[in-house]
Amino acid sequence: MSTVQANGVRDDAALSDIAIPFYRSTPILGSLAVILLTTVVYFVYHRYYRSAPPSKRGAHVQVSSIDAQNSVSLADMAYLAHVLSPQSTHMDVLWAAISTPEMLQTSEAEVHKVERIRRDRQSRRATQKPNIPDELEALVEDDDGWGEDEDDVDESDQAAAQVRAKAKQAEQERQQDMERLKAATGQTNEPLEGIDPGVIGQTWVEATLAQHQSWPPPLTDVITAHTYTYEDQPVANPLDHKGLRRYLCMTMGRLNAQILNTKPELLQAGAQKLIDQTYFRGSLEFRGRVGTLLEAILRLGTVLKSRALVATTIEAVASFKVGCLPGKSTTWFLQTMQRQYGCQPHLAIHEKKVEVPLYEESSILATGDMAEFFLDLERTHAENFLKQKIAMCQKQGIPPQVALQAYREGWWFLLRAENVNDPNIRAEPIMRESPILSKLDSQDLDKFEAATPASQRLITAWPMIVQNCAQKAGKVRIQFPVPSIPGKYRFVLDIKSQDFLGADQQIVIEKDVVDAQTIQRTLKPKEEQAIKNEESKGETKKEA
Repeated sequence: MSTVQANGVRDDAALSDIAIPFYRSTPILGSLAVILLTTVVYFVYHRYYRSAPPSKRGAHVQVSSIDAQNSVSLADMAYLAHVLSPQSTHMDVLWAAISTPEMLQTSEAEVHKVERIRRDRQSRRATQKPNIPDELEALVEDDDGWGEDEDDVDESDQAAAQVRAKAKQAEQERQQDMERLKAATGQTNEPLEGIDPGVIGQTWVEATLAQHQSWPPPLTDVITAHTYTYEDQPVANPLDHKGLRRYLCMTMGRLNAQILNTKPELLQAGAQKLIDQTYFRGSLEFRGRVGTLLEAILRLGTVLKSRALVATTIEAVASFKVGCLPGKSTTWFLQTMQRQYGCQPHLAIHEKKVEVPLYEESSILATGDMAEFFLDLERTHAENFLKQKIAMCQKQGIPPQVALQAYREGWWFLLRAENVNDPNIRAEPIMRESPILSKLDSQDLDKFEAATPASQRLITAWPMIVQNCAQKAGKVRIQFPVPSIPGKYRFVLDIKSQDFLGADQQIVIEKDVVDAQTIQRTLKPKEEQAIKNEESKGETKKEA
């Protein structure tokens, strides 16, 4: 049993899982999921912002970082705040993540690189000597004509034939050595769709998605309400922007992984090494970048106190990691979990309470307090998950202790407070002077404040990352500031999974909040001493 302390401020270590590929933590989709669209993530908030307006989409933008550790540009953050809102859907969130100014710039550079590789391949092929089948080559090398019988060949001819055969064998060995050298130095000609026979890539993915009514993609205003430029020229249709089209295809491919990963063509192409890596390997990098942008959206929603946007983003992250369309695959996922692990992932809550541990009268909440939402929880799936993962490791010849080190399971705790007596009570304002919001357009901030009533404003959003697959139980303590207005409140805690579908739940506790000026309470002895120690430290600093 372990205790997890929370204070509502996201921990960098705890948030690091958004960038961890789903295939490393949950092998539902198998090895083909790795080939098809692997990287969502979890969340190291050590990025954000560089400056440039989010207007002409797809144009080259100059960026400047807010600090050396940030990797999401200010232009991207401003764009996300502009196109998203508390009413945004799961697809809005994903489309926003793949269409930021910097993502479009990156996508265009990727397309140019792929086109250059294809041109170089075609140019080399045009200048190369055609391959001659061995049978014809032997005839061409035979200087003595076409129809001679072996009985008519004299010894000198036999000697010459032996010399030619040895020379041919030496040449073949030399070619094999060259191929091994090229493979070791990365100079091999990788298969390209449309150039090499039988190779599949983006065109195949689009055609397969179209067969299942998933292409063209279901675009929302996040994409369609903007104009784009490609190679400094305006494009009327978003799909005419080759870079954006590439990212739209990768997104829809990921969300339809259940379909694509079971296609015989893909299985056969994978076995024959006929996969266009300029597309599929690119999807790995793409998913990592999407993870970073989803981090940014979560951070943005948190500082904007938008419970709706944060909840929607967590659900979008889970769908993107699992590889299914949002809101349409929960039954499939739970059935898969039951079939593979013999259970469904779930956090069982055995004890729950809201208190102020600083005082002897811990059950009393007063304005200005720092309270604690306490949970005694159990991961009911822990034992089954551990057994199955150990069995899989043993079957594959992998040391279980090595494989289990990569295990990550993420849960989010979203807390808000509803005033029972006055649902329209004044909402706590967002902190516009924060490092993020102070850089954004005030109209976008107004949009979020107007659309987020007090009952839907986040008090805190806290992630819990389970790294020990065997851990079955634990205690969670989520610290949060008590509302500043006295009254009866309904504290609503949403527990949401960033890895599992159908595992979310909600806990509600009603408590009275009293005016701190009207009551007297007794500090707990150890807490009183801790406060005195802090005060004495402050006095010492003043004297110094």
